[in-house]
Amino acid sequence: MPTVLLPFVWVLNGFLVSVYVLAAHIAALLAVAAAFYVSTVVPHEQRRHALAAAVLVSLGALFSSALLAFMVAAMGMVGAVAVRVEKYSPYTLAWRMVGGLGLYGMMLLGFALYTALGGFHSAELGASYLDAIVKIAVYAYPLGFLALAAQALWVHPPMPGGRPEDLVTTVRTRGKQE
Repeated sequence: MPTVLLPFVWVLNGFLVSVYVLAAHIAALLAVAAAFYVSTVVPHEQRRHALAAAVLVSLGALFSSALLAFMVAAMGMVGAVAVRVEKYSPYTLAWRMVGGLGLYGMMLLGFALYTALGGFHSAELGASYLDAIVKIAVYAYPLGFLALAAQALWVHPPMPGGRPEDLVTTVRTRGKQE
């Protein structure tokens, strides 16, 4: 190979390594991005708590498997969309989404510590039950979170005017425009 082409080969090699590293860690990157995106859609008063929850859930996703990181990404995106779409009580829903993400972050960090310590290797019956409960909880919690978001979005039918405040104003003024 000519010496003139070597710098181009090195640059191409560096680019391919970067693409490979990004592709190998796409789940964790999506989870971190989704977690911090949630902190941008919550009300200003809840932003500190949302950032703390984003740090917890991001650390949990970084120390967990790719499937759990994808679950974090799904929870973050669905939570952000639910907060943006909710018209009846967006502050309450935002608080529940932030709390849910923070709790799942703590669960993931605990699960990562639990698996790093080797879990339970005891032959006792109670230890194997606890092992099963821990593993089921880590994978079932995101389904409950997504069910909470779906319930919040689908519990109220669409309203004319879009916002509950507009409906209350229409009823109080008996439809008269000022």
